[in-house]
Amino acid sequence: MKRNQTYCLQCGLPLVGRADKKYCDDGCRNSYHNARMMDANKICRPYHRSLKQNYSLLFDHLQAGQSLVHKDELMLHGFDPKMSTTFELMEDGTLCYGVYDLEYFELKDRYIQIRHCPAPKPPGWAR
Repeated sequence: MKRNQTYCLQCGLPLVGRADKKYCDDGCRNSYHNARMMDANKICRPYHRSLKQNYSLLFDHLQAGQSLVHKDELMLHGFDPKMSTTFELMEDGTLCYGVYDLEYFELKDRYIQIRHCPAPKPPGWAR
């Protein structure tokens, strides 16, 4: 009995081997999935880049022992105050922003207080 021939989803070459095989090799599999996700990555990439930039700036200042930095200095180096991963209202009414495991909030005279906090576990991971 002759089976129907299957072809690689990426390059179209005939497949040899398992009956459920979809790609001729790892290169074709990677190319197929990269092309499929290209539109989603185009949307997310600028946001991730800005978040990484903000995190890097805040982390570098914190590592240098500077937990208090002027907002203008951060913005001069590419800090985008609109890009954060979390925010919450503190008891005194101040908005506290977070970028991954770092928190920052604005004080008087445009100074930013930076502090390290443990990254929260996603819901459902607690045991």
